[in-house]
Parts: sequence; structure tokens; C-alpha cells
Amino acid sequence: MKSLYVIPIYFLSFLDNERPDVNIIGTWTRYTNQHLIEIFIVRDNGEFISNEFNQKNELRNIEKGTWEIKHDSIQFRFIQVITSEDSQNWKSVKASQLKSVIYKFMLNTDGNLIIGSSIYYRE
Repeated sequence: MKSLYVIPIYFLSFLDNERPDVNIIGTWTRYTNQHLIEIFIVRDNGEFISNEFNQKNELRNIEKGTWEIKHDSIQFRFIQVITSEDSQNWKSVKASQLKSVIYKFMLNTDGNLIIGSSIYYRE
């Protein structure tokens, strides 16, 4: 029986001549005016989960999907998005409405992750 090898996604990107130097795996947080508004978890199996909070510290949005690095951009493909206006009445976005998004990204000299115009701090 042949062995099956699993290669983490940041090494797969090396095989595609993409960005082998970038490791964004881990837990990241985003703040507005020193208020936590997002916890963003990037897993080494190519999945991510994002929990967003409102100004009252109530969970308002949960996003789950996959990610992939392409040169200076990162693509997110959403598998599930659940939202709430009041932290009690939750609704799931229909699968047909889920879209992929692509953002420019970089790690700055402080080790912070910048996706689009958002700055994330490694935990």
C-alpha cells in the first residue's frame, strides 16, 4: 500500500511558485479604536474561521471557509456565513449567495497581517 503525504498549504504555494515565505497560520485579532471586532483563525489545512463582534461585544457574524495565497493576494472561499443583528436571531446565508473574495495582503515589519485595509495582530 502506498503512503499518502499531506503537505501544508504554505508549502503547496511554493510548488506553484507563489509565496513560500509567508506563514499566516494562527490566531489573529482586529481592533477598531482599541475595541476587539474580530478573531480570525487561519488553519494549516487551508481552512479559516472568523468571528466578528459589534460595539457591545456581541458576536454578530461567523464566517467559515478556505483560503489560498496567490502572489500578493489572498483568496477566501466561503463555505458558511451566519449573521445576527441582535445576537439572538441568527440566520445563515444561502449557499448560492456565498462568494469568493480576493484581497491584497502582506505581513508588515511588525509581524502584523494586513488584508486589504484591515490590520490583524498575531495572538
